[in-house]
Amino acid sequence: MYNVTPHGTIGSPPTELMFNRVIRDKIPGIHDISDAYFETEEKDRDAREKHKGKILADTNRGAKNGDKVLVKNVILTNKLTPTFDKTEYEVKEKNGNIVKVDGGGRILTRNVCHLKKIPKTSESTIVEAQLTDAIPLGPPTKDVSSAPMSALAATAEENSNQDSLISTIIGSHEF
Repeated sequence: MYNVTPHGTIGSPPTELMFNRVIRDKIPGIHDISDAYFETEEKDRDAREKHKGKILADTNRGAKNGDKVLVKNVILTNKLTPTFDKTEYEVKEKNGNIVKVDGGGRILTRNVCHLKKIPKTSESTIVEAQLTDAIPLGPPTKDVSSAPMSALAATAEENSNQDSLISTIIGSHEF
């Protein structure tokens, strides 16, 4: 079913592109006979979508001179090793996809895909985060550990009285 369903990005089924013909399946449908015009249109659309994805990835990944970045750990000793090293590096030079970073007493040359930009935080963002953490989000809770035992027993007795009252009401009605 997947191979005969039109792909969202390309606009035609993968088998049609691979075998250059319409593959019949068990679901009836009207298929247009493909010709050269449709093939070039599909290729153009695919190229446009790939170019959009490349531009988006480059803008998210684009570290500029002076940006703080983390470098990817290429050799992972075990599965608990973090993906990125905790040492902060600063971008010194960028030439296409090759970037020179300086930090921790070392100068490294890496590809852009091995770097992760650290977002810049302003002072107002930090203050807002501290204020948000100080404000309780829910209603205040009772501290049961400091309550006297007689109060706890009274609460338990009220709950059992309510349960017996509910069972009496439900038991008296016939459905």
